[in-house]
Amino acid sequence: MYEIIFRALPFPDTQDVNELIEAVKDGSRVIKPSIQDHKLLHMDLAALVQDCWNTTPEMRPSLRRIKLNVETY
Repeated sequence: MYEIIFRALPFPDTQDVNELIEAVKDGSRVIKPSIQDHKLLHMDLAALVQDCWNTTPEMRPSLRRIKLNVETY
């Protein structure tokens, strides 16, 4: 969703890929990209992206909710 909205990769080219891989592999910490510019994105879409990154899977929005929200914009 992030890549579609911003037409960019979620992490900058300067981000150490090995660091990301190691963090995901061992589960030591959660690394999430930041939303580049909130002014370019409707606040509801920004909230939806944040909801999709929730660490509790049950709290993440359903595909139906995502589809309904995205079709609005």
